[in-house]
Amino acid sequence: MIKNLARGLAALTLTIAPLTAPSTAFAAPAAPAVPAAPPQAATLALADALDQLLIADASRAGYTRDKFARGAGRW
Repeated sequence: MIKNLARGLAALTLTIAPLTAPSTAFAAPAAPAVPAAPPQAATLALADALDQLLIADASRAGYTRDKFARGAGRW
């Protein structure tokens, strides 16, 4: 019976605690000094976007098959 009472009081405390906490104060938003320009939408064809990607040569520096248990001599 005491366990049930303790559990009930714990649940009641956890339920009431957020209600008694002070509310958060919010400051008024500051007015911007200079109005910002609306963002411009960029339209670009897929082929043109792919042409702008930088392509680097593959580097196998530090690679050894022994680092991978499944690939070491089992193929």
